Amino acid sequence: MTSTAAPALPDAQRHILAQALADAISYQDPPLECADCDTLAALCPQCTARLTQARAYLALRRQLGMGPPPSGAGSAASSRA
Repeated sequence: MTSTAAPALPDAQRHILAQALADAISYQDPPLECADCDTLAALCPQCTARLTQARAYLALRRQLGMGPPPSGAGSAASSRA
């Protein structure tokens, strides 16, 4: 299979994509408290899957040259617990 480079995004679209990925990372961040994790004394399968997805989004940000999300981007996750 032949891969082609994606066209460069205008700055405004790149900013929106960067924010969307930061939001996705924050949303997938496991909650601070999980009864299943507490019972297992480790991440439960659901929290493990969420963490895996968040890491995939973070890797995509890095591949696109966006670096890590700004600090504080994960604060929404802790408020959902």
